[in-house]
Amino acid sequence: MKRTGRARRHSSVLLIILAAGCSSVMVQLTMIRELLAGFEGNEFVVSLALLCWLAAGGLGSLAAWWARVVFGAPSARSLALASFPLAVLPVLQVLTVRAIRSQVLVEGASTGFLPTISCTAFMTGPFALVVGFILPWSLYVIRTGDGRYPAGRLYIVDCMGATLGGLVFTWVLVEWVTPMGILVVSSIVLLAALLRLLSVAQAGMITAAAMVFMVLAAGIAGVGLEAFTLAPRGAHLVEYRESRFGRVTLVRDHGLHTIFLDGMPAISGQDRVAAEEAAHFALAQVRRPRHVLLISPGGGMVEEVLRHGPVSIDYARTDPTVISLELAHGLLGAHAGLRVVPEDPRVYLKGTTKTYDAICVDEPEPRTFQSNRFFTREFMELARAHLNEGGVLSLSVEGYESYISEPARRRVSSLFNTAGAVFGHVLVLPGQRVFLIAGDRPMDADIPSLLERKEIRTDYISGYFSGDVSPDRIHGLMAQLDPAAPLNTDFEPYLVRLALDSWALKHAARPWILILILGLGVFCALYLPRLTSREFTLFTTGCVNLGSEILTIVLFQILFGYLYYRIGLIVTVFLAGLMPGAWVAGRLSRGVRGVLMATDAGIAGILGILAAILASEPGLLSQWFFYAFGFVISVLCGLQFPLVAGITPGQDSMAARAFSVDLVGAAFGCILVSALFIPFLGIVSACLALIGLKVASIMVQAVSAHDH
Repeated sequence: MKRTGRARRHSSVLLIILAAGCSSVMVQLTMIRELLAGFEGNEFVVSLALLCWLAAGGLGSLAAWWARVVFGAPSARSLALASFPLAVLPVLQVLTVRAIRSQVLVEGASTGFLPTISCTAFMTGPFALVVGFILPWSLYVIRTGDGRYPAGRLYIVDCMGATLGGLVFTWVLVEWVTPMGILVVSSIVLLAALLRLLSVAQAGMITAAAMVFMVLAAGIAGVGLEAFTLAPRGAHLVEYRESRFGRVTLVRDHGLHTIFLDGMPAISGQDRVAAEEAAHFALAQVRRPRHVLLISPGGGMVEEVLRHGPVSIDYARTDPTVISLELAHGLLGAHAGLRVVPEDPRVYLKGTTKTYDAICVDEPEPRTFQSNRFFTREFMELARAHLNEGGVLSLSVEGYESYISEPARRRVSSLFNTAGAVFGHVLVLPGQRVFLIAGDRPMDADIPSLLERKEIRTDYISGYFSGDVSPDRIHGLMAQLDPAAPLNTDFEPYLVRLALDSWALKHAARPWILILILGLGVFCALYLPRLTSREFTLFTTGCVNLGSEILTIVLFQILFGYLYYRIGLIVTVFLAGLMPGAWVAGRLSRGVRGVLMATDAGIAGILGILAAILASEPGLLSQWFFYAFGFVISVLCGLQFPLVAGITPGQDSMAARAFSVDLVGAAFGCILVSALFIPFLGIVSACLALIGLKVASIMVQAVSAHDH
């Protein structure tokens, strides 16, 4: 009977770990998508979310070790009480952050460092802290009856739950359930496991009933308030959709409709000045534009283009949900010759043989890897290949009144140099936005005269053009451009780095890079010397695993452009490989140091293959390559954790330290790759830097073997 009771307790604890792993991935992915939708689709918040998640998880693991020392032997009841917050925190956190975002922060405005970090930490930290706590705490509960229970077995169960949660999220929930509904599903999964554990712990009906009531109350509140929390302040939410590419909301304010993409206004029928500039600055350069391609045009731009009498207008936009809302609510009319292309414009251009007299890009600012894809040398080369003789490409970025800031000067300089490396002539027009019109023949800056010859009368350009785009302003801007500014490319996204600088300057956090480097240096000096050689290997493994995941996320966004939809599958693939790796490690009884060094070499080799392909033939990279890359990397990383955590069976402090070191290393790799390596070194150099970490790990292991 005693053995049967212990088996029931073990199975109940393992069920909690399985449910927690499943729920944690659902919650993590939902939170990441929530942050992407709330902060302009900026991929930097993905790294920030993972950083907060991992750092909080590491603190939670250390807290479990501390609680074990202070309070003594844990019980199944204490595990149930510690796990319960996982069932109610996510819904409450999202409701709170949405309320802050809509009621305190300005809708459609760029958010500063402190609000972004605060919202991210609040949305991810509390849940991750509890998850980090219950993993080692569960091990302690099991070891009260079985002192030699291996930590690696618990790690495998956690990986199984995480993989299952990622698969359910990616293939079922994300297609059919709203974000709040996904959080409710995760709560129900945890509640079922909690009720089983409470019955084994004989906690009583009152405790179980209270937990059920609070979970149901939180779920009802979340689902009931979901639409309300998405409505912007002072306006009416007409429609809300979660598309494959982000959150799309249609808002009505004083009878005027605006479409918001990830919290930023994208399409409005009222900005006539922007529509005239985006259409006529480029098309005035072409005598008879017969075929025009518009990439993500703003409201009213199609109507302005039609005034030039083209035979065809192709309207390409990555997100078909936006197009359907435009058509349904009268923001886009049905015109003869207008063809809608509901797919990624870069993918469309690669797959079509059609050529154009003008390609007009009206994408958002190149602050993210998603939007930067349309301001790189690779895109300009692709566009040039689809231009007829005398055709032009039009791009624009934020303008200025009388003074151009240093980040803006460098941004325009980089764009000008990038376009100049592809086209023979580049015209710069400093209007409300700074336009670059690129082609292979000289162009005329006197737009009003060109339009007058075409007998096209405009509201803004005809009367006010010379005030914004005078010869003096053009000359003054050209004189400030830096011919040495780096080119902006897919894999060395200089404009994304400038966006970080501009963001910091705007929100009075200018020396952020120096503070970050100093902080990381102090951390390394204080933390790394305290690690054993094998813990250092585990630290670098966590660092490289998360760094590789960030690399995959960024590359996926650059090459394919729909991270919002595929983020779940990418994270799941990186989780799925940990399980078979840990299973194999559990069957190894000797040669630990040799296995650690061999897996380090394997990780470095895989990263080397990726770096070689990026440097030579990036066109060979497919979605399946990245899924395979993530799986193989995680298998090799999964091999190492049980070997380090299980060196001394039954030693609780070793298991807790292993959990913590792995999570802290992952957090370190996350910030290192996302904030330093990719923006300042480029993606290929980031791969090489991660390889360097694994080479350092091999050297430490070799020196340690020699000393022994």
